[in-house]
Amino acid sequence: MKIFIYILALSASSIARPQEQDEFFDPNPQYKFSYKVASDLTQTYINQDESRDGNFVTGEYSYVDPYGSLITVVYEAGPEGYSETRNVQEGFLTINPENAGAGSSSVIQTKPVPTRNPSFDEDNIIRKIVGGLTPLIEENRC
Repeated sequence: MKIFIYILALSASSIARPQEQDEFFDPNPQYKFSYKVASDLTQTYINQDESRDGNFVTGEYSYVDPYGSLITVVYEAGPEGYSETRNVQEGFLTINPENAGAGSSSVIQTKPVPTRNPSFDEDNIIRKIVGGLTPLIEENRC
């Protein structure tokens, strides 16, 4: 039986069609994107601009942190690695006390870990399962 399955699998793999490569490879990939998020209600302000030309990526992103500071990061990446400059402009925005901690996580309620039931004998159950399967295994052994 095992030999039959092996031959069947081998023949199926030998008649399989090679995969076609439909995708075009661009040796000089280029893109530009940007996005802005601004919500006065939640005092969320985020901005990003990025562009790629071949192996070089340049960009800048900024956001207002929970303390009201404007964080601006200018970065570039290429074959030589990644580098960035970071500028922090403290006091850029006065945070509304209602929004303070708006993004913080709530308290998580923990549940007690269940203890092992002493009347449940794992080893006995495993012995029963193996004992029931052993005759089937012996019967189907090639």
